[in-house]
Amino acid sequence: MQRPASTNALNGLGTGTVAERRAQIEHEESLLRAERRLQLEAQRSILSSASERIRLWERLHNLHLPHNADHKLLPTIAKETELTLADIHQEQIRRNTHKAIAASA
Repeated sequence: MQRPASTNALNGLGTGTVAERRAQIEHEESLLRAERRLQLEAQRSILSSASERIRLWERLHNLHLPHNADHKLLPTIAKETELTLADIHQEQIRRNTHKAIAASA
């Protein structure tokens, strides 16, 4: 038996019209954009600690904070998190100290 022309076989369920599936995708994309916008706001929020802001930046960009204090990316991280380079350097030191302590234990 053939499916009706209004059925979208690619939607994973095999039911619903193309227009319904398109509307569902647009809604999901809207939710994702809203979530990203909230995360970007939290990344710059004075209510978030420097450590939290940097972790959010890392998660949003799927990158790790560079270890080198002179890394070219640090000014960008500082700008996007609204932190100072000194704040970024303090977080680098905190992480390096934490790793050193964990390694010696």
